Amino acid sequence: MIQSKQCLLLLSLLHFLSFAVYAQGNIKTLAQTELEFAKAMQTSGIKKGWLKYLDSNAIRFTKANQPENAFKYWQNSERPGTFDWAPELTEVSSSGNFGYTTGPIAYYKSMDISKPAEFYGGYISVWKKNAEGEWKVIFDIGTGYPVKTSIMTHVKELVIINSKTKKRGGINSLLFNDSVFNIRRNKSARFYKKHLGKPFMLFAEGRTKVTDVDSLFMHVGKADRETSVKIYGCQISDSGDLGYVYGTCEYNKKARMYLRIWRRENSKWKLALEYKR
Repeated sequence: MIQSKQCLLLLSLLHFLSFAVYAQGNIKTLAQTELEFAKAMQTSGIKKGWLKYLDSNAIRFTKANQPENAFKYWQNSERPGTFDWAPELTEVSSSGNFGYTTGPIAYYKSMDISKPAEFYGGYISVWKKNAEGEWKVIFDIGTGYPVKTSIMTHVKELVIINSKTKKRGGINSLLFNDSVFNIRRNKSARFYKKHLGKPFMLFAEGRTKVTDVDSLFMHVGKADRETSVKIYGCQISDSGDLGYVYGTCEYNKKARMYLRIWRRENSKWKLALEYKR
């Protein structure tokens, strides 16, 4: 009996260790893919870089804050210059097929990134593995920082996070959770605290990135009183512990877009990242 328990304990430990190695490998692979994406764009240009790493059904938002197919957009678009960026944070679901990266980004008018950048900001990319096991971008959005800052001052180290959950969530529970979040038209800092995961990142165009509860006032403002909300789409990992929802809300008859990445924590959906513009 004792030997049987010891065998079960050993098998459980081996399973845990193999899972940890698997998850760590997926995170490193995604982070490396992001860096290779940046190098490809700096070598081949913006259009070719996008078309190499975008999923054919990837989503981007227009300047009018309406979603459109990003792959088709870049098939028919040209833009001079290049971008330089690096992942500051990478998170992958326990299934290893779904994740996101975020970090600082800079735009250069020419292909020479040694010259001063024209634009500094941040980016958020949602990734998913395709049928061939390749990481592809399925959603991408960028935001401007209120002040110009060198990209290297933002990237100190790669922060790696593993999703853990006791009870997986489904696509319906993810949508329901986001819908309940949307019902609250005036989202105060107190309201956000109830829904934030550990850790979290909050982005808003023209505002400073928020990563701690004491700075929530920088993300929440009077302009956050929405009159109507429309969800356009969502996806979830195979393991049901990481997913994203995107849509638009109306304020003063103007459409604003939002992206929320939700993480399953203790059998509840918690906000890992939010971007609004």
